[in-house]
Amino acid sequence: MPGRLPDVRVDSSKPLIEKVDQLGGKVAFRAWNALSRIDVVEHPEMPPMILIDAAAQTDIWPPREDTPGLRSDISTLPYQMRSGASVIIIGSGGGKDVQGALALGARAVTADEMQFVRAYAKRFDMQVHHDPVSPEGGTFYDVFLAAPDPRQVEGRSPVAIHPVSDDSPFFFQMSRWRNLSLKSLQTFTGRSFLEPLALPVGQIALLTALGLGILLSIVLLAIPLAARSLPRAGRYRWLGYFFGLGLAYIIVEVVLMQRFTLFLGHPTYSVTTVLFAILLFSGLGSAWSGTRRGTAAAMPLLFALPAALLVLTFAVPPITRELIGLPLSARLPLAIGFIAPIAFLMGMPFPIGIRTASAESAAHIPWAWAANGCASVIGSVCAVLGAMVWSFSAMLVAASTIYALVLLGLARMRAEVL
Repeated sequence: MPGRLPDVRVDSSKPLIEKVDQLGGKVAFRAWNALSRIDVVEHPEMPPMILIDAAAQTDIWPPREDTPGLRSDISTLPYQMRSGASVIIIGSGGGKDVQGALALGARAVTADEMQFVRAYAKRFDMQVHHDPVSPEGGTFYDVFLAAPDPRQVEGRSPVAIHPVSDDSPFFFQMSRWRNLSLKSLQTFTGRSFLEPLALPVGQIALLTALGLGILLSIVLLAIPLAARSLPRAGRYRWLGYFFGLGLAYIIVEVVLMQRFTLFLGHPTYSVTTVLFAILLFSGLGSAWSGTRRGTAAAMPLLFALPAALLVLTFAVPPITRELIGLPLSARLPLAIGFIAPIAFLMGMPFPIGIRTASAESAAHIPWAWAANGCASVIGSVCAVLGAMVWSFSAMLVAASTIYALVLLGLARMRAEVL
């Protein structure tokens, strides 16, 4: 965006750094257009060159002559095949093709850029939404690019145009809920690969899955529960406890799979590492806290779980960004080290809850497992849907809040039962 993009640090591997720092060139011009950064580099022993985003290079060519060297340049082959022809060059760059065509006898040379687009749009009755050469059309993009703060106009856009972040990396989820209507759903054909951008297809699919999960939970859990005789005093609080545990556990699991994808470099590495670490260390935490002695020692530790999740949410990402340059062999154990303490704590509430609920009535146990399983299905959908609407960080905060509430409830129920 002209005049608003920061002067970013250019990596030493970019050709711009080679041309300037290593070959003694100097930057004669630098500016941003709507798409990229443009640098013009001059050197006493080389022709001036244009570099796009510090990498793509096109030289600024002086007039050329018909020489064997010119004819051996494969880019001049069309002009040799049709000598004396009229030539149109789309994207003239630094003028190499223009000069080559003239040197080889082209009758006329036309270099077309934003004129070709205008003529094309006029011919087929299309609208140019932004013309950087003449940005007075008053279109939304003209207003957006000219706004002192683009965020002021983002909310008025018919589609989501705000930058996508690692915390909510849904690049093609550009539609807005306010555009969803029964009419738009009826006219949706799915024949165009771009058409899903006009509707919140991802949210619709997730909401459908969420609705089915809730419906099946009602059919398979709530209705049978109503027909069974369970102690009414603790029926719903224990179901709520184990449902909350399943919800929070699966949210953390799904979010961490996404969170560590960037750090580990590939979704496969992230999924296998997170599943390995969570299942192993939550299993160890469950085994240790499942004994009578372990339960007594684990209860004070449990209240560190919500705080530990908040640390994982806000303190660990800056650390992983600093360590992302390490080799994979170092990043894998680091990821496991970040997850292991949280997973160990996450494994404790379930066996402690099972032991406490069974002390009140053994009839609670099968329903506790059922409620936990239903929550795992529903929670996996909620984790992704919530990240699309808000962010993955928000979902970890939600999981931390759920853990805090259910652990407070566990402490109160243990005081009553034991």
